[in-house]
Amino acid sequence: MTAETLTDALDAMDETGTNTTVVTAPKPENGTESVVAVLPDDVEPELARDTLFELLKNQRRRGALQYLKDNDGWATLSDMAEHIAAKENDLPLEGINSKQRKRVYIGLYQCHLPKMADAGVVDYDKNRGTIELRDLAAQLYPYLEVDSAADAASSDGTGDGLAEAARSSAALAGIGVAALAGVAGVPGFALLSPTLWAVVCAVSMLVVAALPLVRD
Repeated sequence: MTAETLTDALDAMDETGTNTTVVTAPKPENGTESVVAVLPDDVEPELARDTLFELLKNQRRRGALQYLKDNDGWATLSDMAEHIAAKENDLPLEGINSKQRKRVYIGLYQCHLPKMADAGVVDYDKNRGTIELRDLAAQLYPYLEVDSAADAASSDGTGDGLAEAARSSAALAGIGVAALAGVAGVPGFALLSPTLWAVVCAVSMLVVAALPLVRD
């Protein structure tokens, strides 16, 4: 985008009273930033499909997102690590040891939270050890509901039927995420065409729907 084009775009938006955000390309070494777009502030950005898949494919990142969602969008790293460690080891908070807590803490600190921050779904302050959800994280919420259903089935003692339904839902969600990755062109998943992924999803749903009838 040339300087003249940028000026014209900004002037046009000023005339309509629209607040704008200037999007720039990464600054190259020994170079300057280049403007690639001018967006109205009321246009909500969307996560790319491959970014969505990358964030959701790891259970610990899903756990971090769910923990933040359940705690008004804010948490400390130490509390989050303790919660996830207890969940991963199927123990109460007071039952986990320092090694279990430290393993999760380091993984979140060094890998998972920086990745989530780079994607724009959280604000992560390493020095303070605080994490806060950003608005963009709302696009991930529908995919977290399957994990919540599975957890509820395993903890409330409602019987094998509900647990089996949760497992089936989790399997379908996994296939759906894989199909999303295939359509997005993620290496490995892109071996199947979008049409074949659609067939896989349809067959999977039919199989899951038929299983209760076969058992009966």
